[in-house]
Amino acid sequence: MKLTKKRQEKIFEFLKKRAIRINYFFGRGLVLISKIDFNKQKKWFEPSANLNGHKNYRTKRFFKHIHAIENRNYVEIHYDYGNFGMNLFLVFIHLIYDMIPYFTYHFIKWKKPYNINP
Repeated sequence: MKLTKKRQEKIFEFLKKRAIRINYFFGRGLVLISKIDFNKQKKWFEPSANLNGHKNYRTKRFFKHIHAIENRNYVEIHYDYGNFGMNLFLVFIHLIYDMIPYFTYHFIKWKKPYNINP
């Protein structure tokens, strides 16, 4: 079965309904779920390289895609924009629209770049 935009939205909603915690930054949700729930939808994700020291996955077919960051027991999902797997130029959009707000929020709220715990 092929990943479509509609299916991607359904995957996000399925996982969001199982949220342990949802935090909002700039109107966007950071959804914390169990690793067990993520594994039910993991087939739609591809491993993604990141500098954060965690396992990362993305739905890679679309400009707007789901980014999943996994630690030992939990996975944080959120929508990212500027899918640089499609075009390297899009890394700049990703930096400005996703990374800077994400890290700013985490440093203000938790004083660290990631908080993948309940």
